[in-house]
Amino acid sequence: MAQKDPPRRIIVQGREEAEAALRAARRLDRPVSLETPPGGAGAGGALYWIEVFRQAGEAVPEARFSGVIDAAGDAGLAMACLRAGARAVRFTGRADIQEKLASMARATGASLLPADAAGSDEESPLVVADIRTRADDAALVEALVSCCRGDG
Repeated sequence: MAQKDPPRRIIVQGREEAEAALRAARRLDRPVSLETPPGGAGAGGALYWIEVFRQAGEAVPEARFSGVIDAAGDAGLAMACLRAGARAVRFTGRADIQEKLASMARATGASLLPADAAGSDEESPLVVADIRTRADDAALVEALVSCCRGDG
């Protein structure tokens, strides 16, 4: 059985970038994990990001993706995200608090993701803003396709 590609982590700043990332993912038939910037839960709030991910998914319904809201080390923000209905939250705070938040996440059917392990083999996230040098959406999708393939 062929091993499936893991979801490519893509950090987006808002709906427009999320939709472009999903168009690239659909084109490659590869799942992606759309993620807020680090601490993104504090910028706009959980409901904003939940809506960004929902609208992007509606715009590109064939794309396979998950949306992750990053709460950094703020337990209050992580709890607010879970209460608002976030399906996945990244928390980088203390391990004892992480255990409590993980229990809360499980109770709501969500996932609590830890901070990236330093030196892990996991592919580092692609930051759309770093490759967004053109206003042309087609060029952005092409750049994302190239990066997701590993060409760029």
